[in-house]
Amino acid sequence: MRSKVLSGMLLIALISSLGFIFNPAFDETEENKRGATRKEDLPEVLFQALKANDFEQLINYIPDDNDLAYIKNHSGKKNRYVYDQMQAEELKSMTQANFDQVMRESIEREINWSSAEVMEEKVILSGESDKRIYTGTFTIQDQRDKSLTIVFDIIKIKNKWFIFQGIKAVNKKASRQVGMLFYLQKKYF
Repeated sequence: MRSKVLSGMLLIALISSLGFIFNPAFDETEENKRGATRKEDLPEVLFQALKANDFEQLINYIPDDNDLAYIKNHSGKKNRYVYDQMQAEELKSMTQANFDQVMRESIEREINWSSAEVMEEKVILSGESDKRIYTGTFTIQDQRDKSLTIVFDIIKIKNKWFIFQGIKAVNKKASRQVGMLFYLQKKYF
């Protein structure tokens, strides 16, 4: 009799735990799905969204209201003024406008996205004032040797990495100049 009671209790515990596991309320939170775990992953995320011409692929990689509130509350006075006026919806629409501009420039340069591949990429610290902000750069090239270099900002929020504002297409010479400017800024200023 005692073993049947224990078996019944074990079965109830098992069923209860399964309910807990499969309950959507206990599933991975939306917050955990947001952002990249490594900043070095964001060039590939952006490349895949551009290649598919699908801005929606970036939604989880753009800071939302909670992310912006966190960064506002965890910034010193020196940097807070940058984040105080920022709104998530405005940030998203600016990022989409920049995404669309890159797509237009790729059409003008006759980039064949179906054959495009990332040829080089790098992520560097943007400056000394806020060590959470980096610049991502990657160059794509298609089978006809048409190329495009894309530069964008990256920010760290709560141990996750997000695309932050500017996405732009630049020529390769300009991207080298941007990299050199950051190098000189770090070295001499």
